[in-house]
Amino acid sequence: MTQSDTILSNVARVRAYDYSNQPTLVTGAANGTYLYDGNLKRVRSVVNGRTIYNVYNMAGQLVHVDERPYTDAQAQSVPEKRTDYVSLGGKSIARVENKSTATYIFADHLGSPVATKKGSAAIKRERYTPFGIAMDDNPDLTNQGGFTGHIKDSATDLNYMQARYYDPVMGRFLSIDPVTMMDADMNPGMFNRYAYVFNDPINGADSTGMICDEGLCNKVANAIRNALPGPDNPQELVEKYGQPISDIGQTMPGGQSISNGEMQVVGALTASLGNASMGRVGPNTTAAPAATRSVTATIPKPTITQPYARPSNATTPAQRAAVQGKPCTEYGKVAPVQRANHTPPLVKEYYSTGTINTTRMRSTKAVTPHCPTCSNAEGGRMSAFSKAMKREHGFD
Repeated sequence: MTQSDTILSNVARVRAYDYSNQPTLVTGAANGTYLYDGNLKRVRSVVNGRTIYNVYNMAGQLVHVDERPYTDAQAQSVPEKRTDYVSLGGKSIARVENKSTATYIFADHLGSPVATKKGSAAIKRERYTPFGIAMDDNPDLTNQGGFTGHIKDSATDLNYMQARYYDPVMGRFLSIDPVTMMDADMNPGMFNRYAYVFNDPINGADSTGMICDEGLCNKVANAIRNALPGPDNPQELVEKYGQPISDIGQTMPGGQSISNGEMQVVGALTASLGNASMGRVGPNTTAAPAATRSVTATIPKPTITQPYARPSNATTPAQRAAVQGKPCTEYGKVAPVQRANHTPPLVKEYYSTGTINTTRMRSTKAVTPHCPTCSNAEGGRMSAFSKAMKREHGFD
């Protein structure tokens, strides 16, 4: 298959794509072919005669790279190189080449290596621009884990992020997001399906090439979305928690960062509330250009006095009718009868706020379409969450 739903950048060498818009043939300064499994994981690449096998675990983490022996362009024999990755907390902390001394990886908050050390050898520094251009020439990272832990492909100079290839020069993926445009009404960044982490690479990473990692990306948008009962009336934020918010923008702890776009979002929210104030960024906080204020909102922790109980008639006929014929926000399937799932789930709203806004609960804007399979899976997850919260609050 030739190029479809893809964009061109400095990688005009990519000549052919498969049905899922993954490059299969590269020609030019380097020649290569690629093979993928059913989960879009690249399992084999052949570049300039050298065969490389990649192995990922169920969580999508790189665990092994096997570079087979070959003869290079200068007729020199290059031995086999096998690299095992050791991870902790979802981040690579070391790599072991050919079962020799471990090379320890010191990574930043996004998983990008900032320094490596092997035995008594000097520490090697690694630096990247926000969108991932390597500032230090380190041949050890060729075809190995680099920017946000992903492989830097030697044939294309692209970062292979599993479901898609990413061009750090353009700050864009080469193909569209395979995940449907869920929450596009809440996050305008999702309308550009080539964009990388909502154009906020300082705060976000994409571990699979499909969606921004939860907890890193779009902190402010997610916080506001989950906090506001109604996006058209920010004043409800104050009413929801039962008391005014004394400050939006407490000093952020060192190591966190704030983008200019996030600052503007919080500034707009502050203006809407009227009784909130903006704080300054702390001295150890990394701030993007033109961003001088933090985004942490001080919201009182709710007091939970009884376990969650789903309100009666939580889903209305109008809500059920509103989701029919629309694709499931998880995988895009349109079932004969779609289900209306609350976003955020009511049980999460209750344990994060201490109450449920019943007016919003029955609004068609409060639900998204789910197919029965995804709805049942979501129900199982929320049931487990509810049980965990009951234990945490001592209701069991």
